[in-house]
Amino acid sequence: MTKDRLIIIAIPVICGLTAANMYYIQPLFLMISQSIGITYIQSTNLFTAQLIGNVLSLIFFIPVADVIDRRKIIGALYLCLCTGLFLVYFSTNFNILIGGYALIGVGASSVPLIIAFYNKEKKHENIIGYIMGGVLLGIIGSRFASGILSNFLGWRGIYIVSFFLMLLGASFVLKNMKPNSDNKEKNISYLNVIRSNIMATLEDRSVRLYCFYGFATMFSFTAFWTNIATYLDQSLDFSTTEIALFSLLGVLGALVAIYAPVITGSIFKTSLRLFMTGIALLACAIALPNSLIWLGGFTALFDALIQLIHVSNQKKLYSRSKGKEGGLKLQVQRY
Repeated sequence: MTKDRLIIIAIPVICGLTAANMYYIQPLFLMISQSIGITYIQSTNLFTAQLIGNVLSLIFFIPVADVIDRRKIIGALYLCLCTGLFLVYFSTNFNILIGGYALIGVGASSVPLIIAFYNKEKKHENIIGYIMGGVLLGIIGSRFASGILSNFLGWRGIYIVSFFLMLLGASFVLKNMKPNSDNKEKNISYLNVIRSNIMATLEDRSVRLYCFYGFATMFSFTAFWTNIATYLDQSLDFSTTEIALFSLLGVLGALVAIYAPVITGSIFKTSLRLFMTGIALLACAIALPNSLIWLGGFTALFDALIQLIHVSNQKKLYSRSKGKEGGLKLQVQRY
Protein backbone atom coordinates (compact mmCIF):
# COMPACT_ATOMS: atom_id res chain seq x y z
CA MET A 1 0.00 0.00 0.00
CA THR A 2 1.36 3.42 -0.96
CA LYS A 3 1.83 6.17 1.60
CA ASP A 4 -0.86 8.36 0.00
CA ARG A 5 -3.34 5.49 0.03
CA LEU A 6 -2.53 4.80 3.68
CA ILE A 7 -3.17 8.45 4.56
CA ILE A 8 -6.52 8.49 2.74
CA ILE A 9 -7.60 5.47 4.80
CA ALA A 10 -5.98 6.30 8.15
CA ILE A 11 -6.77 10.00 8.54
CA PRO A 12 -10.59 9.61 8.29
CA VAL A 13 -10.39 6.72 10.78
CA ILE A 14 -8.29 8.77 13.22
CA CYS A 15 -10.56 11.81 12.89
CA GLY A 16 -13.58 9.58 13.44
CA LEU A 17 -12.07 8.06 16.57
CA THR A 18 -11.08 11.51 17.82
CA ALA A 19 -14.58 12.94 17.35
CA ALA A 20 -16.08 9.81 18.91
CA ASN A 21 -14.66 10.77 22.29
CA MET A 22 -17.26 13.53 22.50
CA TYR A 23 -20.13 11.06 22.25
CA TYR A 24 -19.16 7.95 24.18
CA ILE A 25 -21.04 9.36 27.14
CA GLN A 26 -24.48 9.63 25.53
CA PRO A 27 -25.68 6.04 26.13
CA LEU A 28 -24.01 6.02 29.55
CA PHE A 29 -25.80 8.79 31.45
CA LEU A 30 -27.89 6.40 33.54
CA MET A 31 -24.93 4.11 34.27
CA ILE A 32 -22.70 7.01 35.32
CA SER A 33 -25.33 8.54 37.59
CA GLN A 34 -25.91 5.20 39.31
CA SER A 35 -22.20 4.40 39.53
CA ILE A 36 -20.94 7.56 41.23
CA GLY A 37 -24.12 8.55 43.04
CA ILE A 38 -25.19 11.66 41.12
CA THR A 39 -28.49 12.64 39.56
CA TYR A 40 -29.29 12.10 35.89
CA ILE A 41 -29.22 15.88 35.34
CA GLN A 42 -25.71 16.06 36.80
CA SER A 43 -24.54 13.29 34.49
CA THR A 44 -25.83 15.20 31.45
CA ASN A 45 -23.82 18.21 32.67
CA LEU A 46 -20.71 16.16 31.93
CA PHE A 47 -21.62 16.29 28.25
CA THR A 48 -22.24 20.03 28.59
CA ALA A 49 -18.72 20.41 30.01
CA GLN A 50 -17.37 18.70 26.90
CA LEU A 51 -19.27 21.07 24.62
CA ILE A 52 -18.07 24.13 26.53
CA GLY A 53 -14.46 22.93 26.33
CA ASN A 54 -14.85 22.28 22.62
CA VAL A 55 -16.40 25.67 21.86
CA LEU A 56 -13.81 27.62 23.87
CA SER A 57 -11.01 25.77 22.12
CA LEU A 58 -12.48 26.46 18.68
CA ILE A 59 -12.84 30.17 19.44
CA PHE A 60 -9.66 30.95 21.36
CA PHE A 61 -7.17 28.19 20.56
CA ILE A 62 -7.66 26.92 17.01
CA PRO A 63 -7.04 30.30 15.24
CA VAL A 64 -3.49 30.34 16.65
CA ALA A 65 -2.64 27.64 14.10
CA ASP A 66 -2.47 30.41 11.51
CA VAL A 67 0.58 31.99 13.13
CA ILE A 68 2.52 29.06 14.60
CA ASP A 69 3.25 25.52 13.49
CA ARG A 70 -0.05 23.67 13.23
CA ARG A 71 1.58 20.46 14.45
CA LYS A 72 2.34 22.03 17.82
CA ILE A 73 -1.30 22.98 18.29
CA ILE A 74 -2.50 19.53 17.25
CA GLY A 75 0.04 17.88 19.56
CA ALA A 76 -1.13 20.04 22.48
CA LEU A 77 -4.77 19.24 21.73
CA TYR A 78 -4.13 15.50 21.66
CA LEU A 79 -2.27 15.87 24.95
CA CYS A 80 -5.39 17.51 26.43
CA LEU A 81 -7.53 14.73 24.97
CA CYS A 82 -5.41 11.91 26.38
CA THR A 83 -5.22 13.64 29.77
CA GLY A 84 -9.00 13.98 29.83
CA LEU A 85 -9.50 10.31 28.94
CA PHE A 86 -7.05 9.34 31.68
CA LEU A 87 -8.85 11.48 34.28
CA VAL A 88 -12.27 10.10 33.35
CA TYR A 89 -11.06 6.51 33.68
CA PHE A 90 -9.43 7.07 37.09
CA SER A 91 -11.83 9.72 38.45
CA THR A 92 -12.96 9.34 42.04
CA ASN A 93 -15.44 12.21 42.29
CA PHE A 94 -17.68 14.42 40.18
CA ASN A 95 -15.29 17.40 40.07
CA ILE A 96 -12.45 15.35 38.59
CA LEU A 97 -14.90 13.75 36.19
CA ILE A 98 -16.25 17.04 34.88
CA GLY A 99 -12.70 18.38 34.46
CA GLY A 100 -11.75 15.28 32.48
CA TYR A 101 -14.74 15.64 30.18
CA ALA A 102 -13.95 19.34 29.61
CA LEU A 103 -10.42 18.39 28.51
CA ILE A 104 -11.86 15.78 26.14
CA GLY A 105 -13.92 18.54 24.54
CA VAL A 106 -10.84 20.73 24.15
CA GLY A 107 -8.81 17.91 22.62
CA ALA A 108 -11.50 16.86 20.15
CA SER A 109 -11.24 20.27 18.45
CA SER A 110 -8.07 19.01 16.72
CA VAL A 111 -10.24 17.55 13.94
CA PRO A 112 -10.94 20.90 12.16
CA LEU A 113 -7.20 21.61 12.02
CA ILE A 114 -6.51 18.24 10.45
CA ILE A 115 -9.28 18.84 7.90
CA ALA A 116 -7.88 22.31 7.14
CA PHE A 117 -4.44 20.87 6.42
CA TYR A 118 -5.65 18.23 3.98
CA ASN A 119 -8.05 20.67 2.34
CA LYS A 120 -4.98 22.38 0.82
CA GLU A 121 -3.37 19.15 -0.37
CA LYS A 122 -4.37 18.79 -4.04
CA LYS A 123 -3.31 15.16 -4.18
CA HIS A 124 -5.83 14.52 -1.38
CA GLU A 125 -8.58 16.75 -2.77
CA ASN A 126 -11.31 14.13 -2.22
CA ILE A 127 -10.26 13.32 1.33
CA ILE A 128 -12.55 15.95 2.95
CA GLY A 129 -15.66 13.92 2.15
CA TYR A 130 -13.97 10.81 3.49
CA ILE A 131 -12.90 12.62 6.68
CA MET A 132 -16.37 14.02 7.27
CA GLY A 133 -17.78 10.56 6.68
CA GLY A 134 -15.25 9.18 9.14
CA VAL A 135 -16.22 11.79 11.72
CA LEU A 136 -19.92 10.99 11.51
CA LEU A 137 -19.21 7.26 11.47
CA GLY A 138 -17.09 7.81 14.56
CA ILE A 139 -19.89 9.70 16.27
CA ILE A 140 -22.49 7.05 15.45
CA GLY A 141 -20.10 4.18 16.13
CA SER A 142 -19.13 5.71 19.46
CA ARG A 143 -22.59 5.05 20.84
CA PHE A 144 -22.50 1.48 19.64
CA ALA A 145 -19.00 0.91 21.04
CA SER A 146 -19.70 2.44 24.45
CA GLY A 147 -23.05 0.66 24.70
CA ILE A 148 -21.48 -2.74 23.95
CA LEU A 149 -18.21 -2.33 25.86
CA SER A 150 -19.98 -1.02 28.95
CA ASN A 151 -21.54 -4.48 29.33
CA PHE A 152 -18.08 -6.05 29.59
CA LEU A 153 -15.68 -3.36 30.84
CA GLY A 154 -18.01 -1.04 32.71
CA TRP A 155 -18.74 2.51 31.60
CA ARG A 156 -15.11 3.58 32.15
CA GLY A 157 -13.67 0.87 29.91
CA ILE A 158 -14.26 2.69 26.63
CA TYR A 159 -12.15 5.60 27.84
CA ILE A 160 -9.01 3.61 28.59
CA VAL A 161 -9.33 1.87 25.21
CA SER A 162 -9.66 5.24 23.54
CA PHE A 163 -6.65 6.56 25.49
CA PHE A 164 -4.32 4.09 23.76
CA LEU A 165 -6.01 4.58 20.37
CA MET A 166 -5.48 8.34 20.62
CA LEU A 167 -1.79 7.89 21.43
CA LEU A 168 -1.39 5.86 18.22
CA GLY A 169 -3.56 8.22 16.18
CA ALA A 170 -1.74 11.36 17.32
CA SER A 171 1.61 9.78 16.49
CA PHE A 172 0.48 8.99 12.93
CA VAL A 173 -1.04 12.44 12.33
CA LEU A 174 2.00 14.35 13.58
CA LYS A 175 4.43 12.12 11.71
CA ASN A 176 2.66 12.63 8.37
CA MET A 177 1.86 16.34 8.65
CA LYS A 178 4.19 18.94 7.19
CA PRO A 179 4.88 22.13 9.16
CA ASN A 180 2.92 25.18 8.04
CA SER A 181 5.89 27.49 8.27
CA ASP A 182 4.76 29.25 5.08
CA ASN A 183 1.68 30.50 6.95
CA LYS A 184 3.50 32.01 9.91
CA GLU A 185 2.77 35.67 10.52
CA LYS A 186 5.50 36.74 12.94
CA ASN A 187 4.18 40.29 13.29
CA ILE A 188 0.61 39.26 14.07
CA SER A 189 -0.35 39.08 17.73
CA TYR A 190 -2.79 36.64 19.29
CA LEU A 191 -5.35 39.41 19.85
CA ASN A 192 -5.14 40.37 16.18
CA VAL A 193 -5.83 36.77 15.23
CA ILE A 194 -8.98 36.69 17.36
CA ARG A 195 -10.09 40.13 16.16
CA SER A 196 -9.59 39.14 12.53
CA ASN A 197 -11.65 36.02 13.10
CA ILE A 198 -14.51 38.02 14.58
CA MET A 199 -14.39 40.72 11.90
CA ALA A 200 -14.44 38.15 9.09
CA THR A 201 -17.66 36.75 10.53
CA LEU A 202 -19.25 40.17 11.06
CA GLU A 203 -18.38 41.49 7.61
CA ASP A 204 -19.36 38.55 5.45
CA ARG A 205 -23.00 37.48 5.30
CA SER A 206 -22.12 34.17 3.64
CA VAL A 207 -19.79 33.16 6.45
CA ARG A 208 -22.47 33.97 9.02
CA LEU A 209 -25.00 31.97 7.03
CA TYR A 210 -22.77 28.89 6.75
CA CYS A 211 -21.97 29.12 10.45
CA PHE A 212 -25.68 29.27 11.24
CA TYR A 213 -26.38 26.23 9.06
CA GLY A 214 -23.62 24.31 10.81
CA PHE A 215 -24.75 25.38 14.28
CA ALA A 216 -28.44 24.68 13.71
CA THR A 217 -27.92 21.27 12.16
CA MET A 218 -25.37 20.14 14.73
CA PHE A 219 -27.57 21.45 17.55
CA SER A 220 -30.47 19.35 16.25
CA PHE A 221 -28.20 16.36 15.70
CA THR A 222 -26.72 16.53 19.21
CA ALA A 223 -30.09 17.14 20.88
CA PHE A 224 -31.56 14.14 19.08
CA TRP A 225 -28.78 11.70 19.98
CA THR A 226 -28.40 13.00 23.54
CA ASN A 227 -32.02 12.15 24.31
CA ILE A 228 -32.62 9.10 22.14
CA ALA A 229 -30.94 6.68 24.57
CA THR A 230 -33.19 7.82 27.41
CA TYR A 231 -36.27 7.60 25.18
CA LEU A 232 -35.45 4.10 23.99
CA ASP A 233 -34.70 2.98 27.53
CA GLN A 234 -37.68 4.47 29.31
CA SER A 235 -40.37 4.49 26.59
CA LEU A 236 -39.53 1.35 24.60
CA ASP A 237 -37.72 -0.61 27.35
CA PHE A 238 -34.56 -1.12 25.27
CA SER A 239 -31.50 -2.69 26.83
CA THR A 240 -28.04 -1.09 26.55
CA THR A 241 -27.16 -3.52 23.77
CA GLU A 242 -30.39 -2.80 21.86
CA ILE A 243 -29.77 0.94 22.11
CA ALA A 244 -26.27 0.38 20.76
CA LEU A 245 -27.64 -1.62 17.83
CA PHE A 246 -30.22 1.07 17.07
CA SER A 247 -27.44 3.65 16.81
CA LEU A 248 -26.02 1.72 13.86
CA LEU A 249 -28.90 3.05 11.76
CA GLY A 250 -27.00 6.32 11.69
CA VAL A 251 -24.14 4.61 9.89
CA LEU A 252 -26.32 4.42 6.77
CA GLY A 253 -26.60 8.18 6.86
CA ALA A 254 -22.89 8.67 7.46
CA LEU A 255 -21.96 6.64 4.38
CA VAL A 256 -23.53 9.32 2.18
CA ALA A 257 -20.44 11.48 2.78
CA ILE A 258 -18.52 9.36 0.30
CA TYR A 259 -20.85 10.61 -2.44
CA ALA A 260 -21.31 14.10 -0.99
CA PRO A 261 -19.54 15.96 -3.85
CA VAL A 262 -21.81 14.29 -6.44
CA ILE A 263 -25.00 14.80 -4.44
CA THR A 264 -24.32 18.43 -3.50
CA GLY A 265 -23.21 19.21 -7.04
CA SER A 266 -26.18 17.72 -8.90
CA ILE A 267 -29.12 17.79 -6.48
CA PHE A 268 -28.44 20.20 -3.63
CA LYS A 269 -26.38 22.92 -5.30
CA THR A 270 -26.70 25.34 -2.37
CA SER A 271 -26.56 24.98 1.40
CA LEU A 272 -29.95 26.71 1.58
CA ARG A 273 -31.60 23.80 -0.26
CA LEU A 274 -29.98 21.35 2.13
CA PHE A 275 -31.07 23.35 5.15
CA MET A 276 -34.68 23.73 3.94
CA THR A 277 -34.78 20.00 3.21
CA GLY A 278 -33.69 19.42 6.80
CA ILE A 279 -36.51 21.61 8.13
CA ALA A 280 -39.01 19.72 5.98
CA LEU A 281 -37.63 16.40 7.25
CA LEU A 282 -37.98 17.48 10.88
CA ALA A 283 -41.55 18.62 10.23
CA CYS A 284 -42.37 15.23 8.72
CA ALA A 285 -40.81 13.43 11.68
CA ILE A 286 -43.05 15.33 14.10
CA ALA A 287 -46.15 14.53 12.06
CA LEU A 288 -45.37 10.85 11.50
CA PRO A 289 -46.76 8.09 13.74
CA ASN A 290 -44.83 7.34 16.93
CA SER A 291 -43.33 3.98 15.98
CA LEU A 292 -39.91 2.36 15.91
CA ILE A 293 -40.03 1.90 12.11
CA TRP A 294 -40.62 5.59 11.46
CA LEU A 295 -38.00 6.52 14.06
CA GLY A 296 -35.42 4.27 12.41
CA GLY A 297 -36.09 5.66 8.94
CA PHE A 298 -35.92 9.24 10.19
CA THR A 299 -32.63 8.53 11.97
CA ALA A 300 -30.90 7.31 8.79
CA LEU A 301 -32.23 10.19 6.65
CA PHE A 302 -31.48 12.81 9.28
CA ASP A 303 -27.87 11.69 9.69
CA ALA A 304 -27.41 11.66 5.91
CA LEU A 305 -28.66 15.23 5.63
CA ILE A 306 -26.46 16.41 8.51
CA GLN A 307 -23.47 14.94 6.74
CA LEU A 308 -24.26 16.64 3.44
CA ILE A 309 -24.67 20.03 5.12
CA HIS A 310 -21.36 19.75 6.95
CA VAL A 311 -19.40 18.66 3.88
CA SER A 312 -20.92 21.55 1.90
CA ASN A 313 -20.20 24.09 4.65
CA GLN A 314 -16.64 22.91 5.21
CA LYS A 315 -15.71 23.19 1.55
CA LYS A 316 -17.27 26.62 1.09
CA LEU A 317 -15.74 28.07 4.23
CA TYR A 318 -12.29 26.68 3.47
CA SER A 319 -12.49 28.03 -0.08
CA ARG A 320 -12.67 31.52 1.45
CA SER A 321 -9.80 31.12 3.88
CA LYS A 322 -6.94 31.32 1.35
CA GLY A 323 -4.58 29.33 3.54
CA LYS A 324 -5.77 30.85 6.82
CA GLU A 325 -8.12 28.05 7.83
CA GLY A 326 -7.98 28.91 11.52
CA GLY A 327 -9.62 32.24 10.81
CA LEU A 328 -6.80 34.76 10.30
CA LYS A 329 -7.53 37.31 7.53
CA LEU A 330 -10.41 35.36 6.04
CA GLN A 331 -10.63 36.43 2.42
CA VAL A 332 -14.18 37.08 1.31
CA GLN A 333 -15.29 36.19 -2.19
CA ARG A 334 -18.90 37.23 -2.46
CA TYR A 335 -21.12 35.18 -4.75
